[in-house]
Amino acid sequence: NEEQQMLRDAARDFLSERAPISHLREIRDSGNKLGLSRELWAEMVEMGWAAILVPEEHGGLGFGYSGLGLILEESGRTLTPSPLLGTALTGAAALLIGGSPEQKAAVLPALAAGERILSLACDETSCHQPERVATRAESHGDGYRLNGAKTAVIDGAAADTFIVSSATRDGISLFLVPAAAAGVTVEPYPALDICVAATVTFEQVDLPADALLGQLHQGRTLLDRILDTARIGASAELLGIAQEAFW
Repeated sequence: NEEQQMLRDAARDFLSERAPISHLREIRDSGNKLGLSRELWAEMVEMGWAAILVPEEHGGLGFGYSGLGLILEESGRTLTPSPLLGTALTGAAALLIGGSPEQKAAVLPALAAGERILSLACDETSCHQPERVATRAESHGDGYRLNGAKTAVIDGAAADTFIVSSATRDGISLFLVPAAAAGVTVEPYPALDICVAATVTFEQVDLPADALLGQLHQGRTLLDRILDTARIGASAELLGIAQEAFW
């Protein structure tokens, strides 16, 4: 519609001016271990992009997946490294689909304001096999104790909160894990030449009961829904890349 067209045109103008291909090369060649520019992300936040999926009652725009998909498509045209896919789409969707009212109230306003970067940590091998989960969370006191490691964690070096899949007694569960929690170690590494991923290790990480995202032991279904959303967003980026390549 007309409003979405205006959003796409604004995104194209902004990214062509502020994040051309030379921006990606500068990030890559400077040895930036975050794999992104916090200054550029702050400008994107000012444009309202971090808030597109966040409902208005949590300080967002509630503009929907189609609007964010158009922006991701334009970001693909310039290979823009940013938390758009990992935070504005995947992280926001995880909270919207599986978050409790308390978790939504605590995280979504900060996400919309650009104060939180979320990262999904669900892979443990060199292949994308989210169903294979050796990371484990055991009941401990009133909460949980987490042990294990994840690899290929996109935006891992910049994230302040990880969405972690973990084996629990009767299935898989998801947890919100602060990057600053005791026992969390983040080791970034370059992935191809357009992003930085990380290996994240969890060693005796104690989590409160309200760190659980969704229902205990029911995280596989929730993870599948989150990943479906992320894959659609990645497809939008890839569409933008293809359109630019064949323009």
